[in-house]
Amino acid sequence: MRLIWWAYAGALVGNHIVDSFPKSEQVEDLDRMLRHAKLKSKGARPESIWSALTEIARRIIHPTSVEATLSLTGVSGKVEFDRGANNARVIPSLDLEALIHLEDAILAKADRRCWIAFDRLDESFTASQEVERIALRALLRAHLELS
Repeated sequence: MRLIWWAYAGALVGNHIVDSFPKSEQVEDLDRMLRHAKLKSKGARPESIWSALTEIARRIIHPTSVEATLSLTGVSGKVEFDRGANNARVIPSLDLEALIHLEDAILAKADRRCWIAFDRLDESFTASQEVERIALRALLRAHLELS
């Protein structure tokens, strides 16, 4: 979940930079990264970015098979995910660290800072307190790492 928050923040900032900053080689590289990861959004709309990320997470989280083996020495397991043609298109690769570093370099060069405000988080995860706890804890960890 922490990586989803990283990707969400990176996509929000990246889309803002691509849409608002003058074109340069770095901005073009950022635009290519976002498009490759299917995270480029018109006007940096948070809803469309979040929808894209949750679809990717849904594909990753739902395994095709789970196997566990219990022995005297412990438990071992194996999880398999569908690596078919559909998932290859839905789960693109993205180097989040490279994305964040590129955005940081662009912002530093422009002598700018970017803030992200999250509102209504209390209403976002009402279905399950456990999911809310995991999501908010992951958000706080992502914030610490990105800071």
